[in-house]
Amino acid sequence: MLTGPIREVTPGPDDVMEENKVEAYQLYDTLIALGGRPSRQIREQPVWETTLVNGIVYYTDPHDRRLGGSVEEEYYIHSHGDEEWTRCEEELERWQEFRVFQQRLVQLARRETDLDLETPDQKLVETLTKISDWQDFQ
Repeated sequence: MLTGPIREVTPGPDDVMEENKVEAYQLYDTLIALGGRPSRQIREQPVWETTLVNGIVYYTDPHDRRLGGSVEEEYYIHSHGDEEWTRCEEELERWQEFRVFQQRLVQLARRETDLDLETPDQKLVETLTKISDWQDFQ
């Protein structure tokens, strides 16, 4: 007598979309917790425009990239979740790479700046240091 499934059930598109959403928010929150600043908030729904050309509906994203034509709208909704997850993952990885780079700079000793170090404005020094570190990383 069987008591469980014989094989794993492949998750449906809605399940995958929900998993991507949860993981995207986890990555987004981790980035913020580590001091990073996401490029934008996570979009729950895709943003696109539709255009009818020769009887075919084309979807265009906010950057005027044509996403395709004559495909079900649902396909783009599901791929949107994956794109949001990917964007959050890339931003977190980039922030972590920057933090490693920044720590290497500290270990190698900071280079001298043109600031008057006799009476430095600590907030100004911190701000200029962060800008300098980011420019070096770029």
